[in-house]
Amino acid sequence: TTEYILQQVIFVVPEARRGQILGQRQREAEQMRSRFTDCGSSRQFAASLRDVSVRDLGRIMQPELPPDWKEQIESTSAGRTTGVRTTDRGVEFIAVCSAQQVSDDRAAEMVFRAEDQGEGMSANAEEFMKELKDRARVSYR
Repeated sequence: TTEYILQQVIFVVPEARRGQILGQRQREAEQMRSRFTDCGSSRQFAASLRDVSVRDLGRIMQPELPPDWKEQIESTSAGRTTGVRTTDRGVEFIAVCSAQQVSDDRAAEMVFRAEDQGEGMSANAEEFMKELKDRARVSYR
């Protein structure tokens, strides 16, 4: 599997001013993306901007990637950023600091767990719920 080291850059847009400044914040985010060089300098660059947050997301294995960002992260090469997205927090993008193939026990376990969740979890969950309902007893006092 692939192990990513990620950074999330958020251009905060307050809900009260969302309609007024959303377009401006999107332009600022695109400008930062175009000048992005590496994860080490992103905090320094963000410090010169107002209401910009940089979060280190750390090491994340491919099966653990958030579903709404997964496709973009997988298609982004190391040292580059994903496209800008509008979220409930504001305007944000993710920087892929590094991406490397790993093949250890932890990685194998995660891959197998992700495959199991994709296939059999719903069948197991339905079976478990049926068993719970069959054994349930209502007691009126």
